[in-house]
Amino acid sequence: MSAGRWRTVAARVAALGYRGEQAKHLAWEVGRIIRDQWISEYEEKPIFRLVQKTSGKGSHMMAVYPAGWQDRIDAAVIEAARLAAAAPSHTGQTTLF
Repeated sequence: MSAGRWRTVAARVAALGYRGEQAKHLAWEVGRIIRDQWISEYEEKPIFRLVQKTSGKGSHMMAVYPAGWQDRIDAAVIEAARLAAAAPSHTGQTTLF
């Protein structure tokens, strides 16, 4: 849903080239960030619309933001991806002692 007046975080994540599990986690993380910014500025939740799933099978409600928020969303995606790449990987505990 990046065409026209409205943007979703998931669509911007995909437009920036992220795929698979990385895209899913970025969309969740950035979605929270952008939602909180929206609420901070407008003191209400963003608009939600029924959007087709990226798999093409079904749809679900997603927050949508005006086209003017695209640069803000993109910057948040890029920063979240940078921080995720810099974080140590969690391979789990292999021994107890």
